[in-house]
Amino acid sequence: MEKDVERIQKLVNSPSIKATRREADLKILSIQHANKRDQLVLGINLSSGDLIALVDDDAYWESDTVLDHLLAPFQHQDIGLVGGPVR
Repeated sequence: MEKDVERIQKLVNSPSIKATRREADLKILSIQHANKRDQLVLGINLSSGDLIALVDDDAYWESDTVLDHLLAPFQHQDIGLVGGPVR
């Protein structure tokens, strides 16, 4: 929700979080109502990169190499989707 955007932005930019994440352009988005499909549609439609990562609160990345392993299959032309570990 819109009221949470500023709080989340402060969290993402906090020194403890910035120190542990790779540099990336992050934009916090919000919709007026809680609806996962509408949230995904907004995020995907406003994305400009070649790859989109959909990471929910049940995603579990126990090491710094998870992203590298998720990206590796995209070296093959016939790969269009990769799933990662969840709890």
